[in-house]
Order: sequence, then structure tokens, then C-alpha cells
Amino acid sequence: MSVTLVLDVGSTSVKGILLKKGVLCASKSVEISTKRNTKGEVTQQPEDWWKAVQAICDHWKTEKTALLQQVANITFSGQMQDVIMLGVNPVPPAILYSDGRAEAEAAFIECTCGPLFSSIRNELDGTAPFAKMLWLARHKPALYHTCQAFGFSAKDYLIYQMTGRATTDVTTASTTGMYHLERGDWLREELQAVGIDAGKLPPLRRADEVAGELGEEVAQRLHLPPGISVFVGAGDAGATTLAAGLTATDQMYMYLGTTGWIGYTTDVAPKKADGTFTLAHPTKAGYIRVAPLLNVGSAVQWAADLFFDGDVEAFNETAQTSTPGAEGLLFLPYLGGERCPVRDPEAKGLLVGLSYSTTKAQIARAVLEGVAFAFRQARELLGDLSQERVPVLGGGGRSPLFTQVLAEVLDVELHVRENSEYLAAEGMSWEAGAHTALDSFVVKPNPAHQTVYRESYERFKRLYPAFSEL
Repeated sequence: MSVTLVLDVGSTSVKGILLKKGVLCASKSVEISTKRNTKGEVTQQPEDWWKAVQAICDHWKTEKTALLQQVANITFSGQMQDVIMLGVNPVPPAILYSDGRAEAEAAFIECTCGPLFSSIRNELDGTAPFAKMLWLARHKPALYHTCQAFGFSAKDYLIYQMTGRATTDVTTASTTGMYHLERGDWLREELQAVGIDAGKLPPLRRADEVAGELGEEVAQRLHLPPGISVFVGAGDAGATTLAAGLTATDQMYMYLGTTGWIGYTTDVAPKKADGTFTLAHPTKAGYIRVAPLLNVGSAVQWAADLFFDGDVEAFNETAQTSTPGAEGLLFLPYLGGERCPVRDPEAKGLLVGLSYSTTKAQIARAVLEGVAFAFRQARELLGDLSQERVPVLGGGGRSPLFTQVLAEVLDVELHVRENSEYLAAEGMSWEAGAHTALDSFVVKPNPAHQTVYRESYERFKRLYPAFSEL
């Protein structure tokens, strides 16, 4: 019986799982590092992703040799909106989705190409790969011209290493600012207008299409059978949508990771810019609308590092001892700029209401509540979503307190899936019956806390407008 190898390149780690007829047989995670500088540039080394994949397979070679030899196909999930230069030796750093260095180039594109929203149905700023490619052409021309093709999801680099072919999926393509959402193709004329070579763009495919076959030399290095199918896979939002079990339109889910988002499926693209993203569905017609938050698990980890020596478990246990509303303390979680519910790469975080009596427990609780308030505001941007039961995926779902706060702030019943840190990867398995039951445990809001959260949320919404000009 065949086994599927699923690889997921996230913001902080590369995860691998082996699935056999829907059963999780093995899992392994390898951490990766991110480089940030004072200019706001955010990069990772693609070779670190590839080394992590090799380390995962090496680990399984000692414990799961028989399973590795049964692998019949490989598929992927991965962070999107990156700019990865393929065919360059040595491999340059990948410019990540949160890197906003190309604001000037984004403004130039908007001026040169006219309104792009009617084509891409998303706002274009300095984080868009379109703008970052132009930045490379302007500031690193030798590197830009040497590049044979670009990838836009971290998984695209792994596919290139395994098959020698450049490709990306349509969900990832729709985050680039270069994809005509309704036509389903690259905006080649607009690229040429600003001096970008459209020939460097990879072919587009759906997530369930085959990109190529695993080469013999690579197969030997990964302890896998040569010639097995390597699927295109999907960017993280596409894979997570599949893993959430959304089977119809107008369904919503939440993802809680280092970053996070609220997404829902729809047949209708927005008519005007509203701060959210509209992505092509990974496997069929239709769209996924996403309200993406940069500061989710990263905000929790920041507070844990600052007050609890990096111990997130201690952070959660201490936060539990504070009451809802954190005694009036409010936290604005925009520590690394933000994309939604406000779009401001220079936004900063705030703790408001500190006094001599403030405790670490109140600060910890305020951090969780601040992230939850940001999710509520992001949800409101998506319109009137009256769904009462919402699937939750991502590592943040492991925190009972965080999910309880979210349920109460959003006033919804959350259905949190087990093994949630691997579910984006699981969503990319094409095995029949590969998905486990939707619900792992249910978190219901406590009506007794609704009043305090409504009042705190109204105060929270006033924080950014009041402090953004200071």
C-alpha cells in the first residue's frame, strides 16, 4: 500500500509527515532561522529548507525505512508571497512575505500600469513579489539577470531541487500581484511595461497536478524510490483551506500559527480593495478570501521571551490566573508591522493601562486578548459572516486558554483539529479518505464574559488611530 510524503515549509520550521491510507505514520519537524535587519528586510536561506528535508528523511531512514520505500508520491505546502531565485549558484536568500523593502517599486508599478485591482483583486504594496522583482532588477541587476526563473512559495524551491522544474500553484500566484485572478494567467503586459522579463515566471498549475518525477540522484539522497510523482501542492492558505474540510462556498475557518488568518470560500471576488486578499482556490474554480495577520503566535512568543524566559507553557499558565479583560490592560499586537486589520508596515505594538499594580499574569492575558481582538476586527473586514461553528488549525490551537479567549471575543464555537500543526500538510494528501474527522475538541464561548470583551474591544479599536501618528 502506497505512502504519501507531505512537506510543509513554514515560517519557523520545515515539517514532514508520512500518510498511509489517511493514517499519520510518522512526523518530524526541523527548525529554520530567519534573518531580519534594521532596514526591514526579512530573508531565509532556501538551502536551509532543503537541508531540513534531508534531515527529516535521514531521521526516518533509521526508524521508518520500510515506509520510505513505500512512498509513491510527494506533495507540499509552504509559505507564500516569497521571492526565490532559481538556477543561481550559490543560492541567494529568499525574500520573505513580510519583507516590505519594495514600497517605492510598488508605487512605480501602480503609476505605470494604472489601477491593477480590477485584475489582481488585491492591493499591491512593497510586500508583493511583483514589486520585489522590480527591486531586484533595480538594485541587484546582475543577480536578477542570472536568475533563470522565480519561485513564490518556499515549496517551489523544493520542487525545483527534486525535479529540476520551475512551477508554482495558482493560490500562491494570486498573492504575487502579477496574476489575473479571473483569467487565471500571469499579467505579462504589465510586467513588460515596468521592465520585468515575463519569461522568468514559472508555469502555473493546480495543486493536484504533477510537477515532475523525483530524480534518481535526489531520490538516493532522500532514501526514496526514484521516479515517484512530485505534485505541485499549494501555498499555505490553500493547503489549510483543504485541511479545514471546507466543501462548499461561504464557509469560514481560522489558522493560528506564527502568523495567522481568517479565510472563507466564495464564488465572488471583491469589487473594491478592503485590506483582505482574494486567492484562487487550489483545486477548483472559485476563491478563498483571506484576512491575514502578521502578529499571532509571534506576539505570544515575544511576550513569553520577555517575561517567561521563552517558556510559552508558563506564559499560558500564568495568563490563566488573570481575569477576562486583564483589569483594563490593552495590548496592540502590531510588533512587526501589520497587514490586517490595518495595513501598515511601520505599525508598532502597545501596552496601554500599565500601573504599579500590573502583574505578569495581566500582561500575558492582555497579549492573548489583543491578538483575539485583531482577529475580530479582521473578521469584520470580510463582511457579515454569521457562521456559528468555525474550524481552527495551526499550532496556536494547542493552547486551551488562547482558543477560549478567541471563542469568547469572536462569539463563535471553535472546532479545533488535533495534530493541528500538521494539518496544512495533511490537506495536501490526495489519498482517498486521507482526512481525519473535522473536530478534535470544541470550545464554546462563556456568555458571562461577553460584556467585558465587548467593552474592551470597543476600546481596542480606538488604539491604532489614536497612536499611529505619534
